[in-house]
Amino acid sequence: MDSMHEDYFLLIPDGVLCNILLHVTLCQPLHALHSAPSLILDKGCHQWADDRCLISLARVCTGNFDLRELRITFCHKISSQGLQAFFKTTRTLINLEVVCFNCCGDMVNDETLQSIQACAPSLQHLELMWAHRVTSAGVLHVSSQLTVLNVHGCESIDDAMCSGLPLIEVLGLGYTRVTAKGLIMLAENCPALRRLLCAQRSNNNFTSSCISEDGEEHFKRLRPEVSIEVV
Repeated sequence: MDSMHEDYFLLIPDGVLCNILLHVTLCQPLHALHSAPSLILDKGCHQWADDRCLISLARVCTGNFDLRELRITFCHKISSQGLQAFFKTTRTLINLEVVCFNCCGDMVNDETLQSIQACAPSLQHLELMWAHRVTSAGVLHVSSQLTVLNVHGCESIDDAMCSGLPLIEVLGLGYTRVTAKGLIMLAENCPALRRLLCAQRSNNNFTSSCISEDGEEHFKRLRPEVSIEVV
């Protein structure tokens, strides 16, 4: 390939040259990552996005004080070790506000969340849908400043998480182990809560909600202004 075009692509482990899917114009060179506001690896990247690729991106992003959004979804070749290495390599992402790690298998665990907490002091929006290895203790590492949190399908999340979300406005907790007790904790400890996303109790292929109808009705009496949405 002509050298003038080489920095438009990322060389991935199998030697194939692929475009980076970013919220920057695709005709911009790879070094544009150094100031890109968003980095997105979605299901269009799942065949080639792995740990080595992520570390390469981290080296380019190091010192990017403009990165505000990081989304990695359906990328099952990226491991928890690779993700932790990404945050250790980038070190400080002081303006990173939005992190979404949805449907990525075992990529995210409590140690990953500790890594995020260490380098992303401005984090406000966190999505961890179907992150089976994440527990309430892990979420509490990063929860103090969150305004949006979605742990839909995180089967190890329980009522303990509900004690540490002081600024939360939108919370998704479908298919978790949160019970009516957790709802009461949310009602009492989350004054900014405006939207609560819950799971269906039947007619689905997954574990039904742990929240009873009585528990939901009690929450509604305590916090009538909160919109409860079934997803």
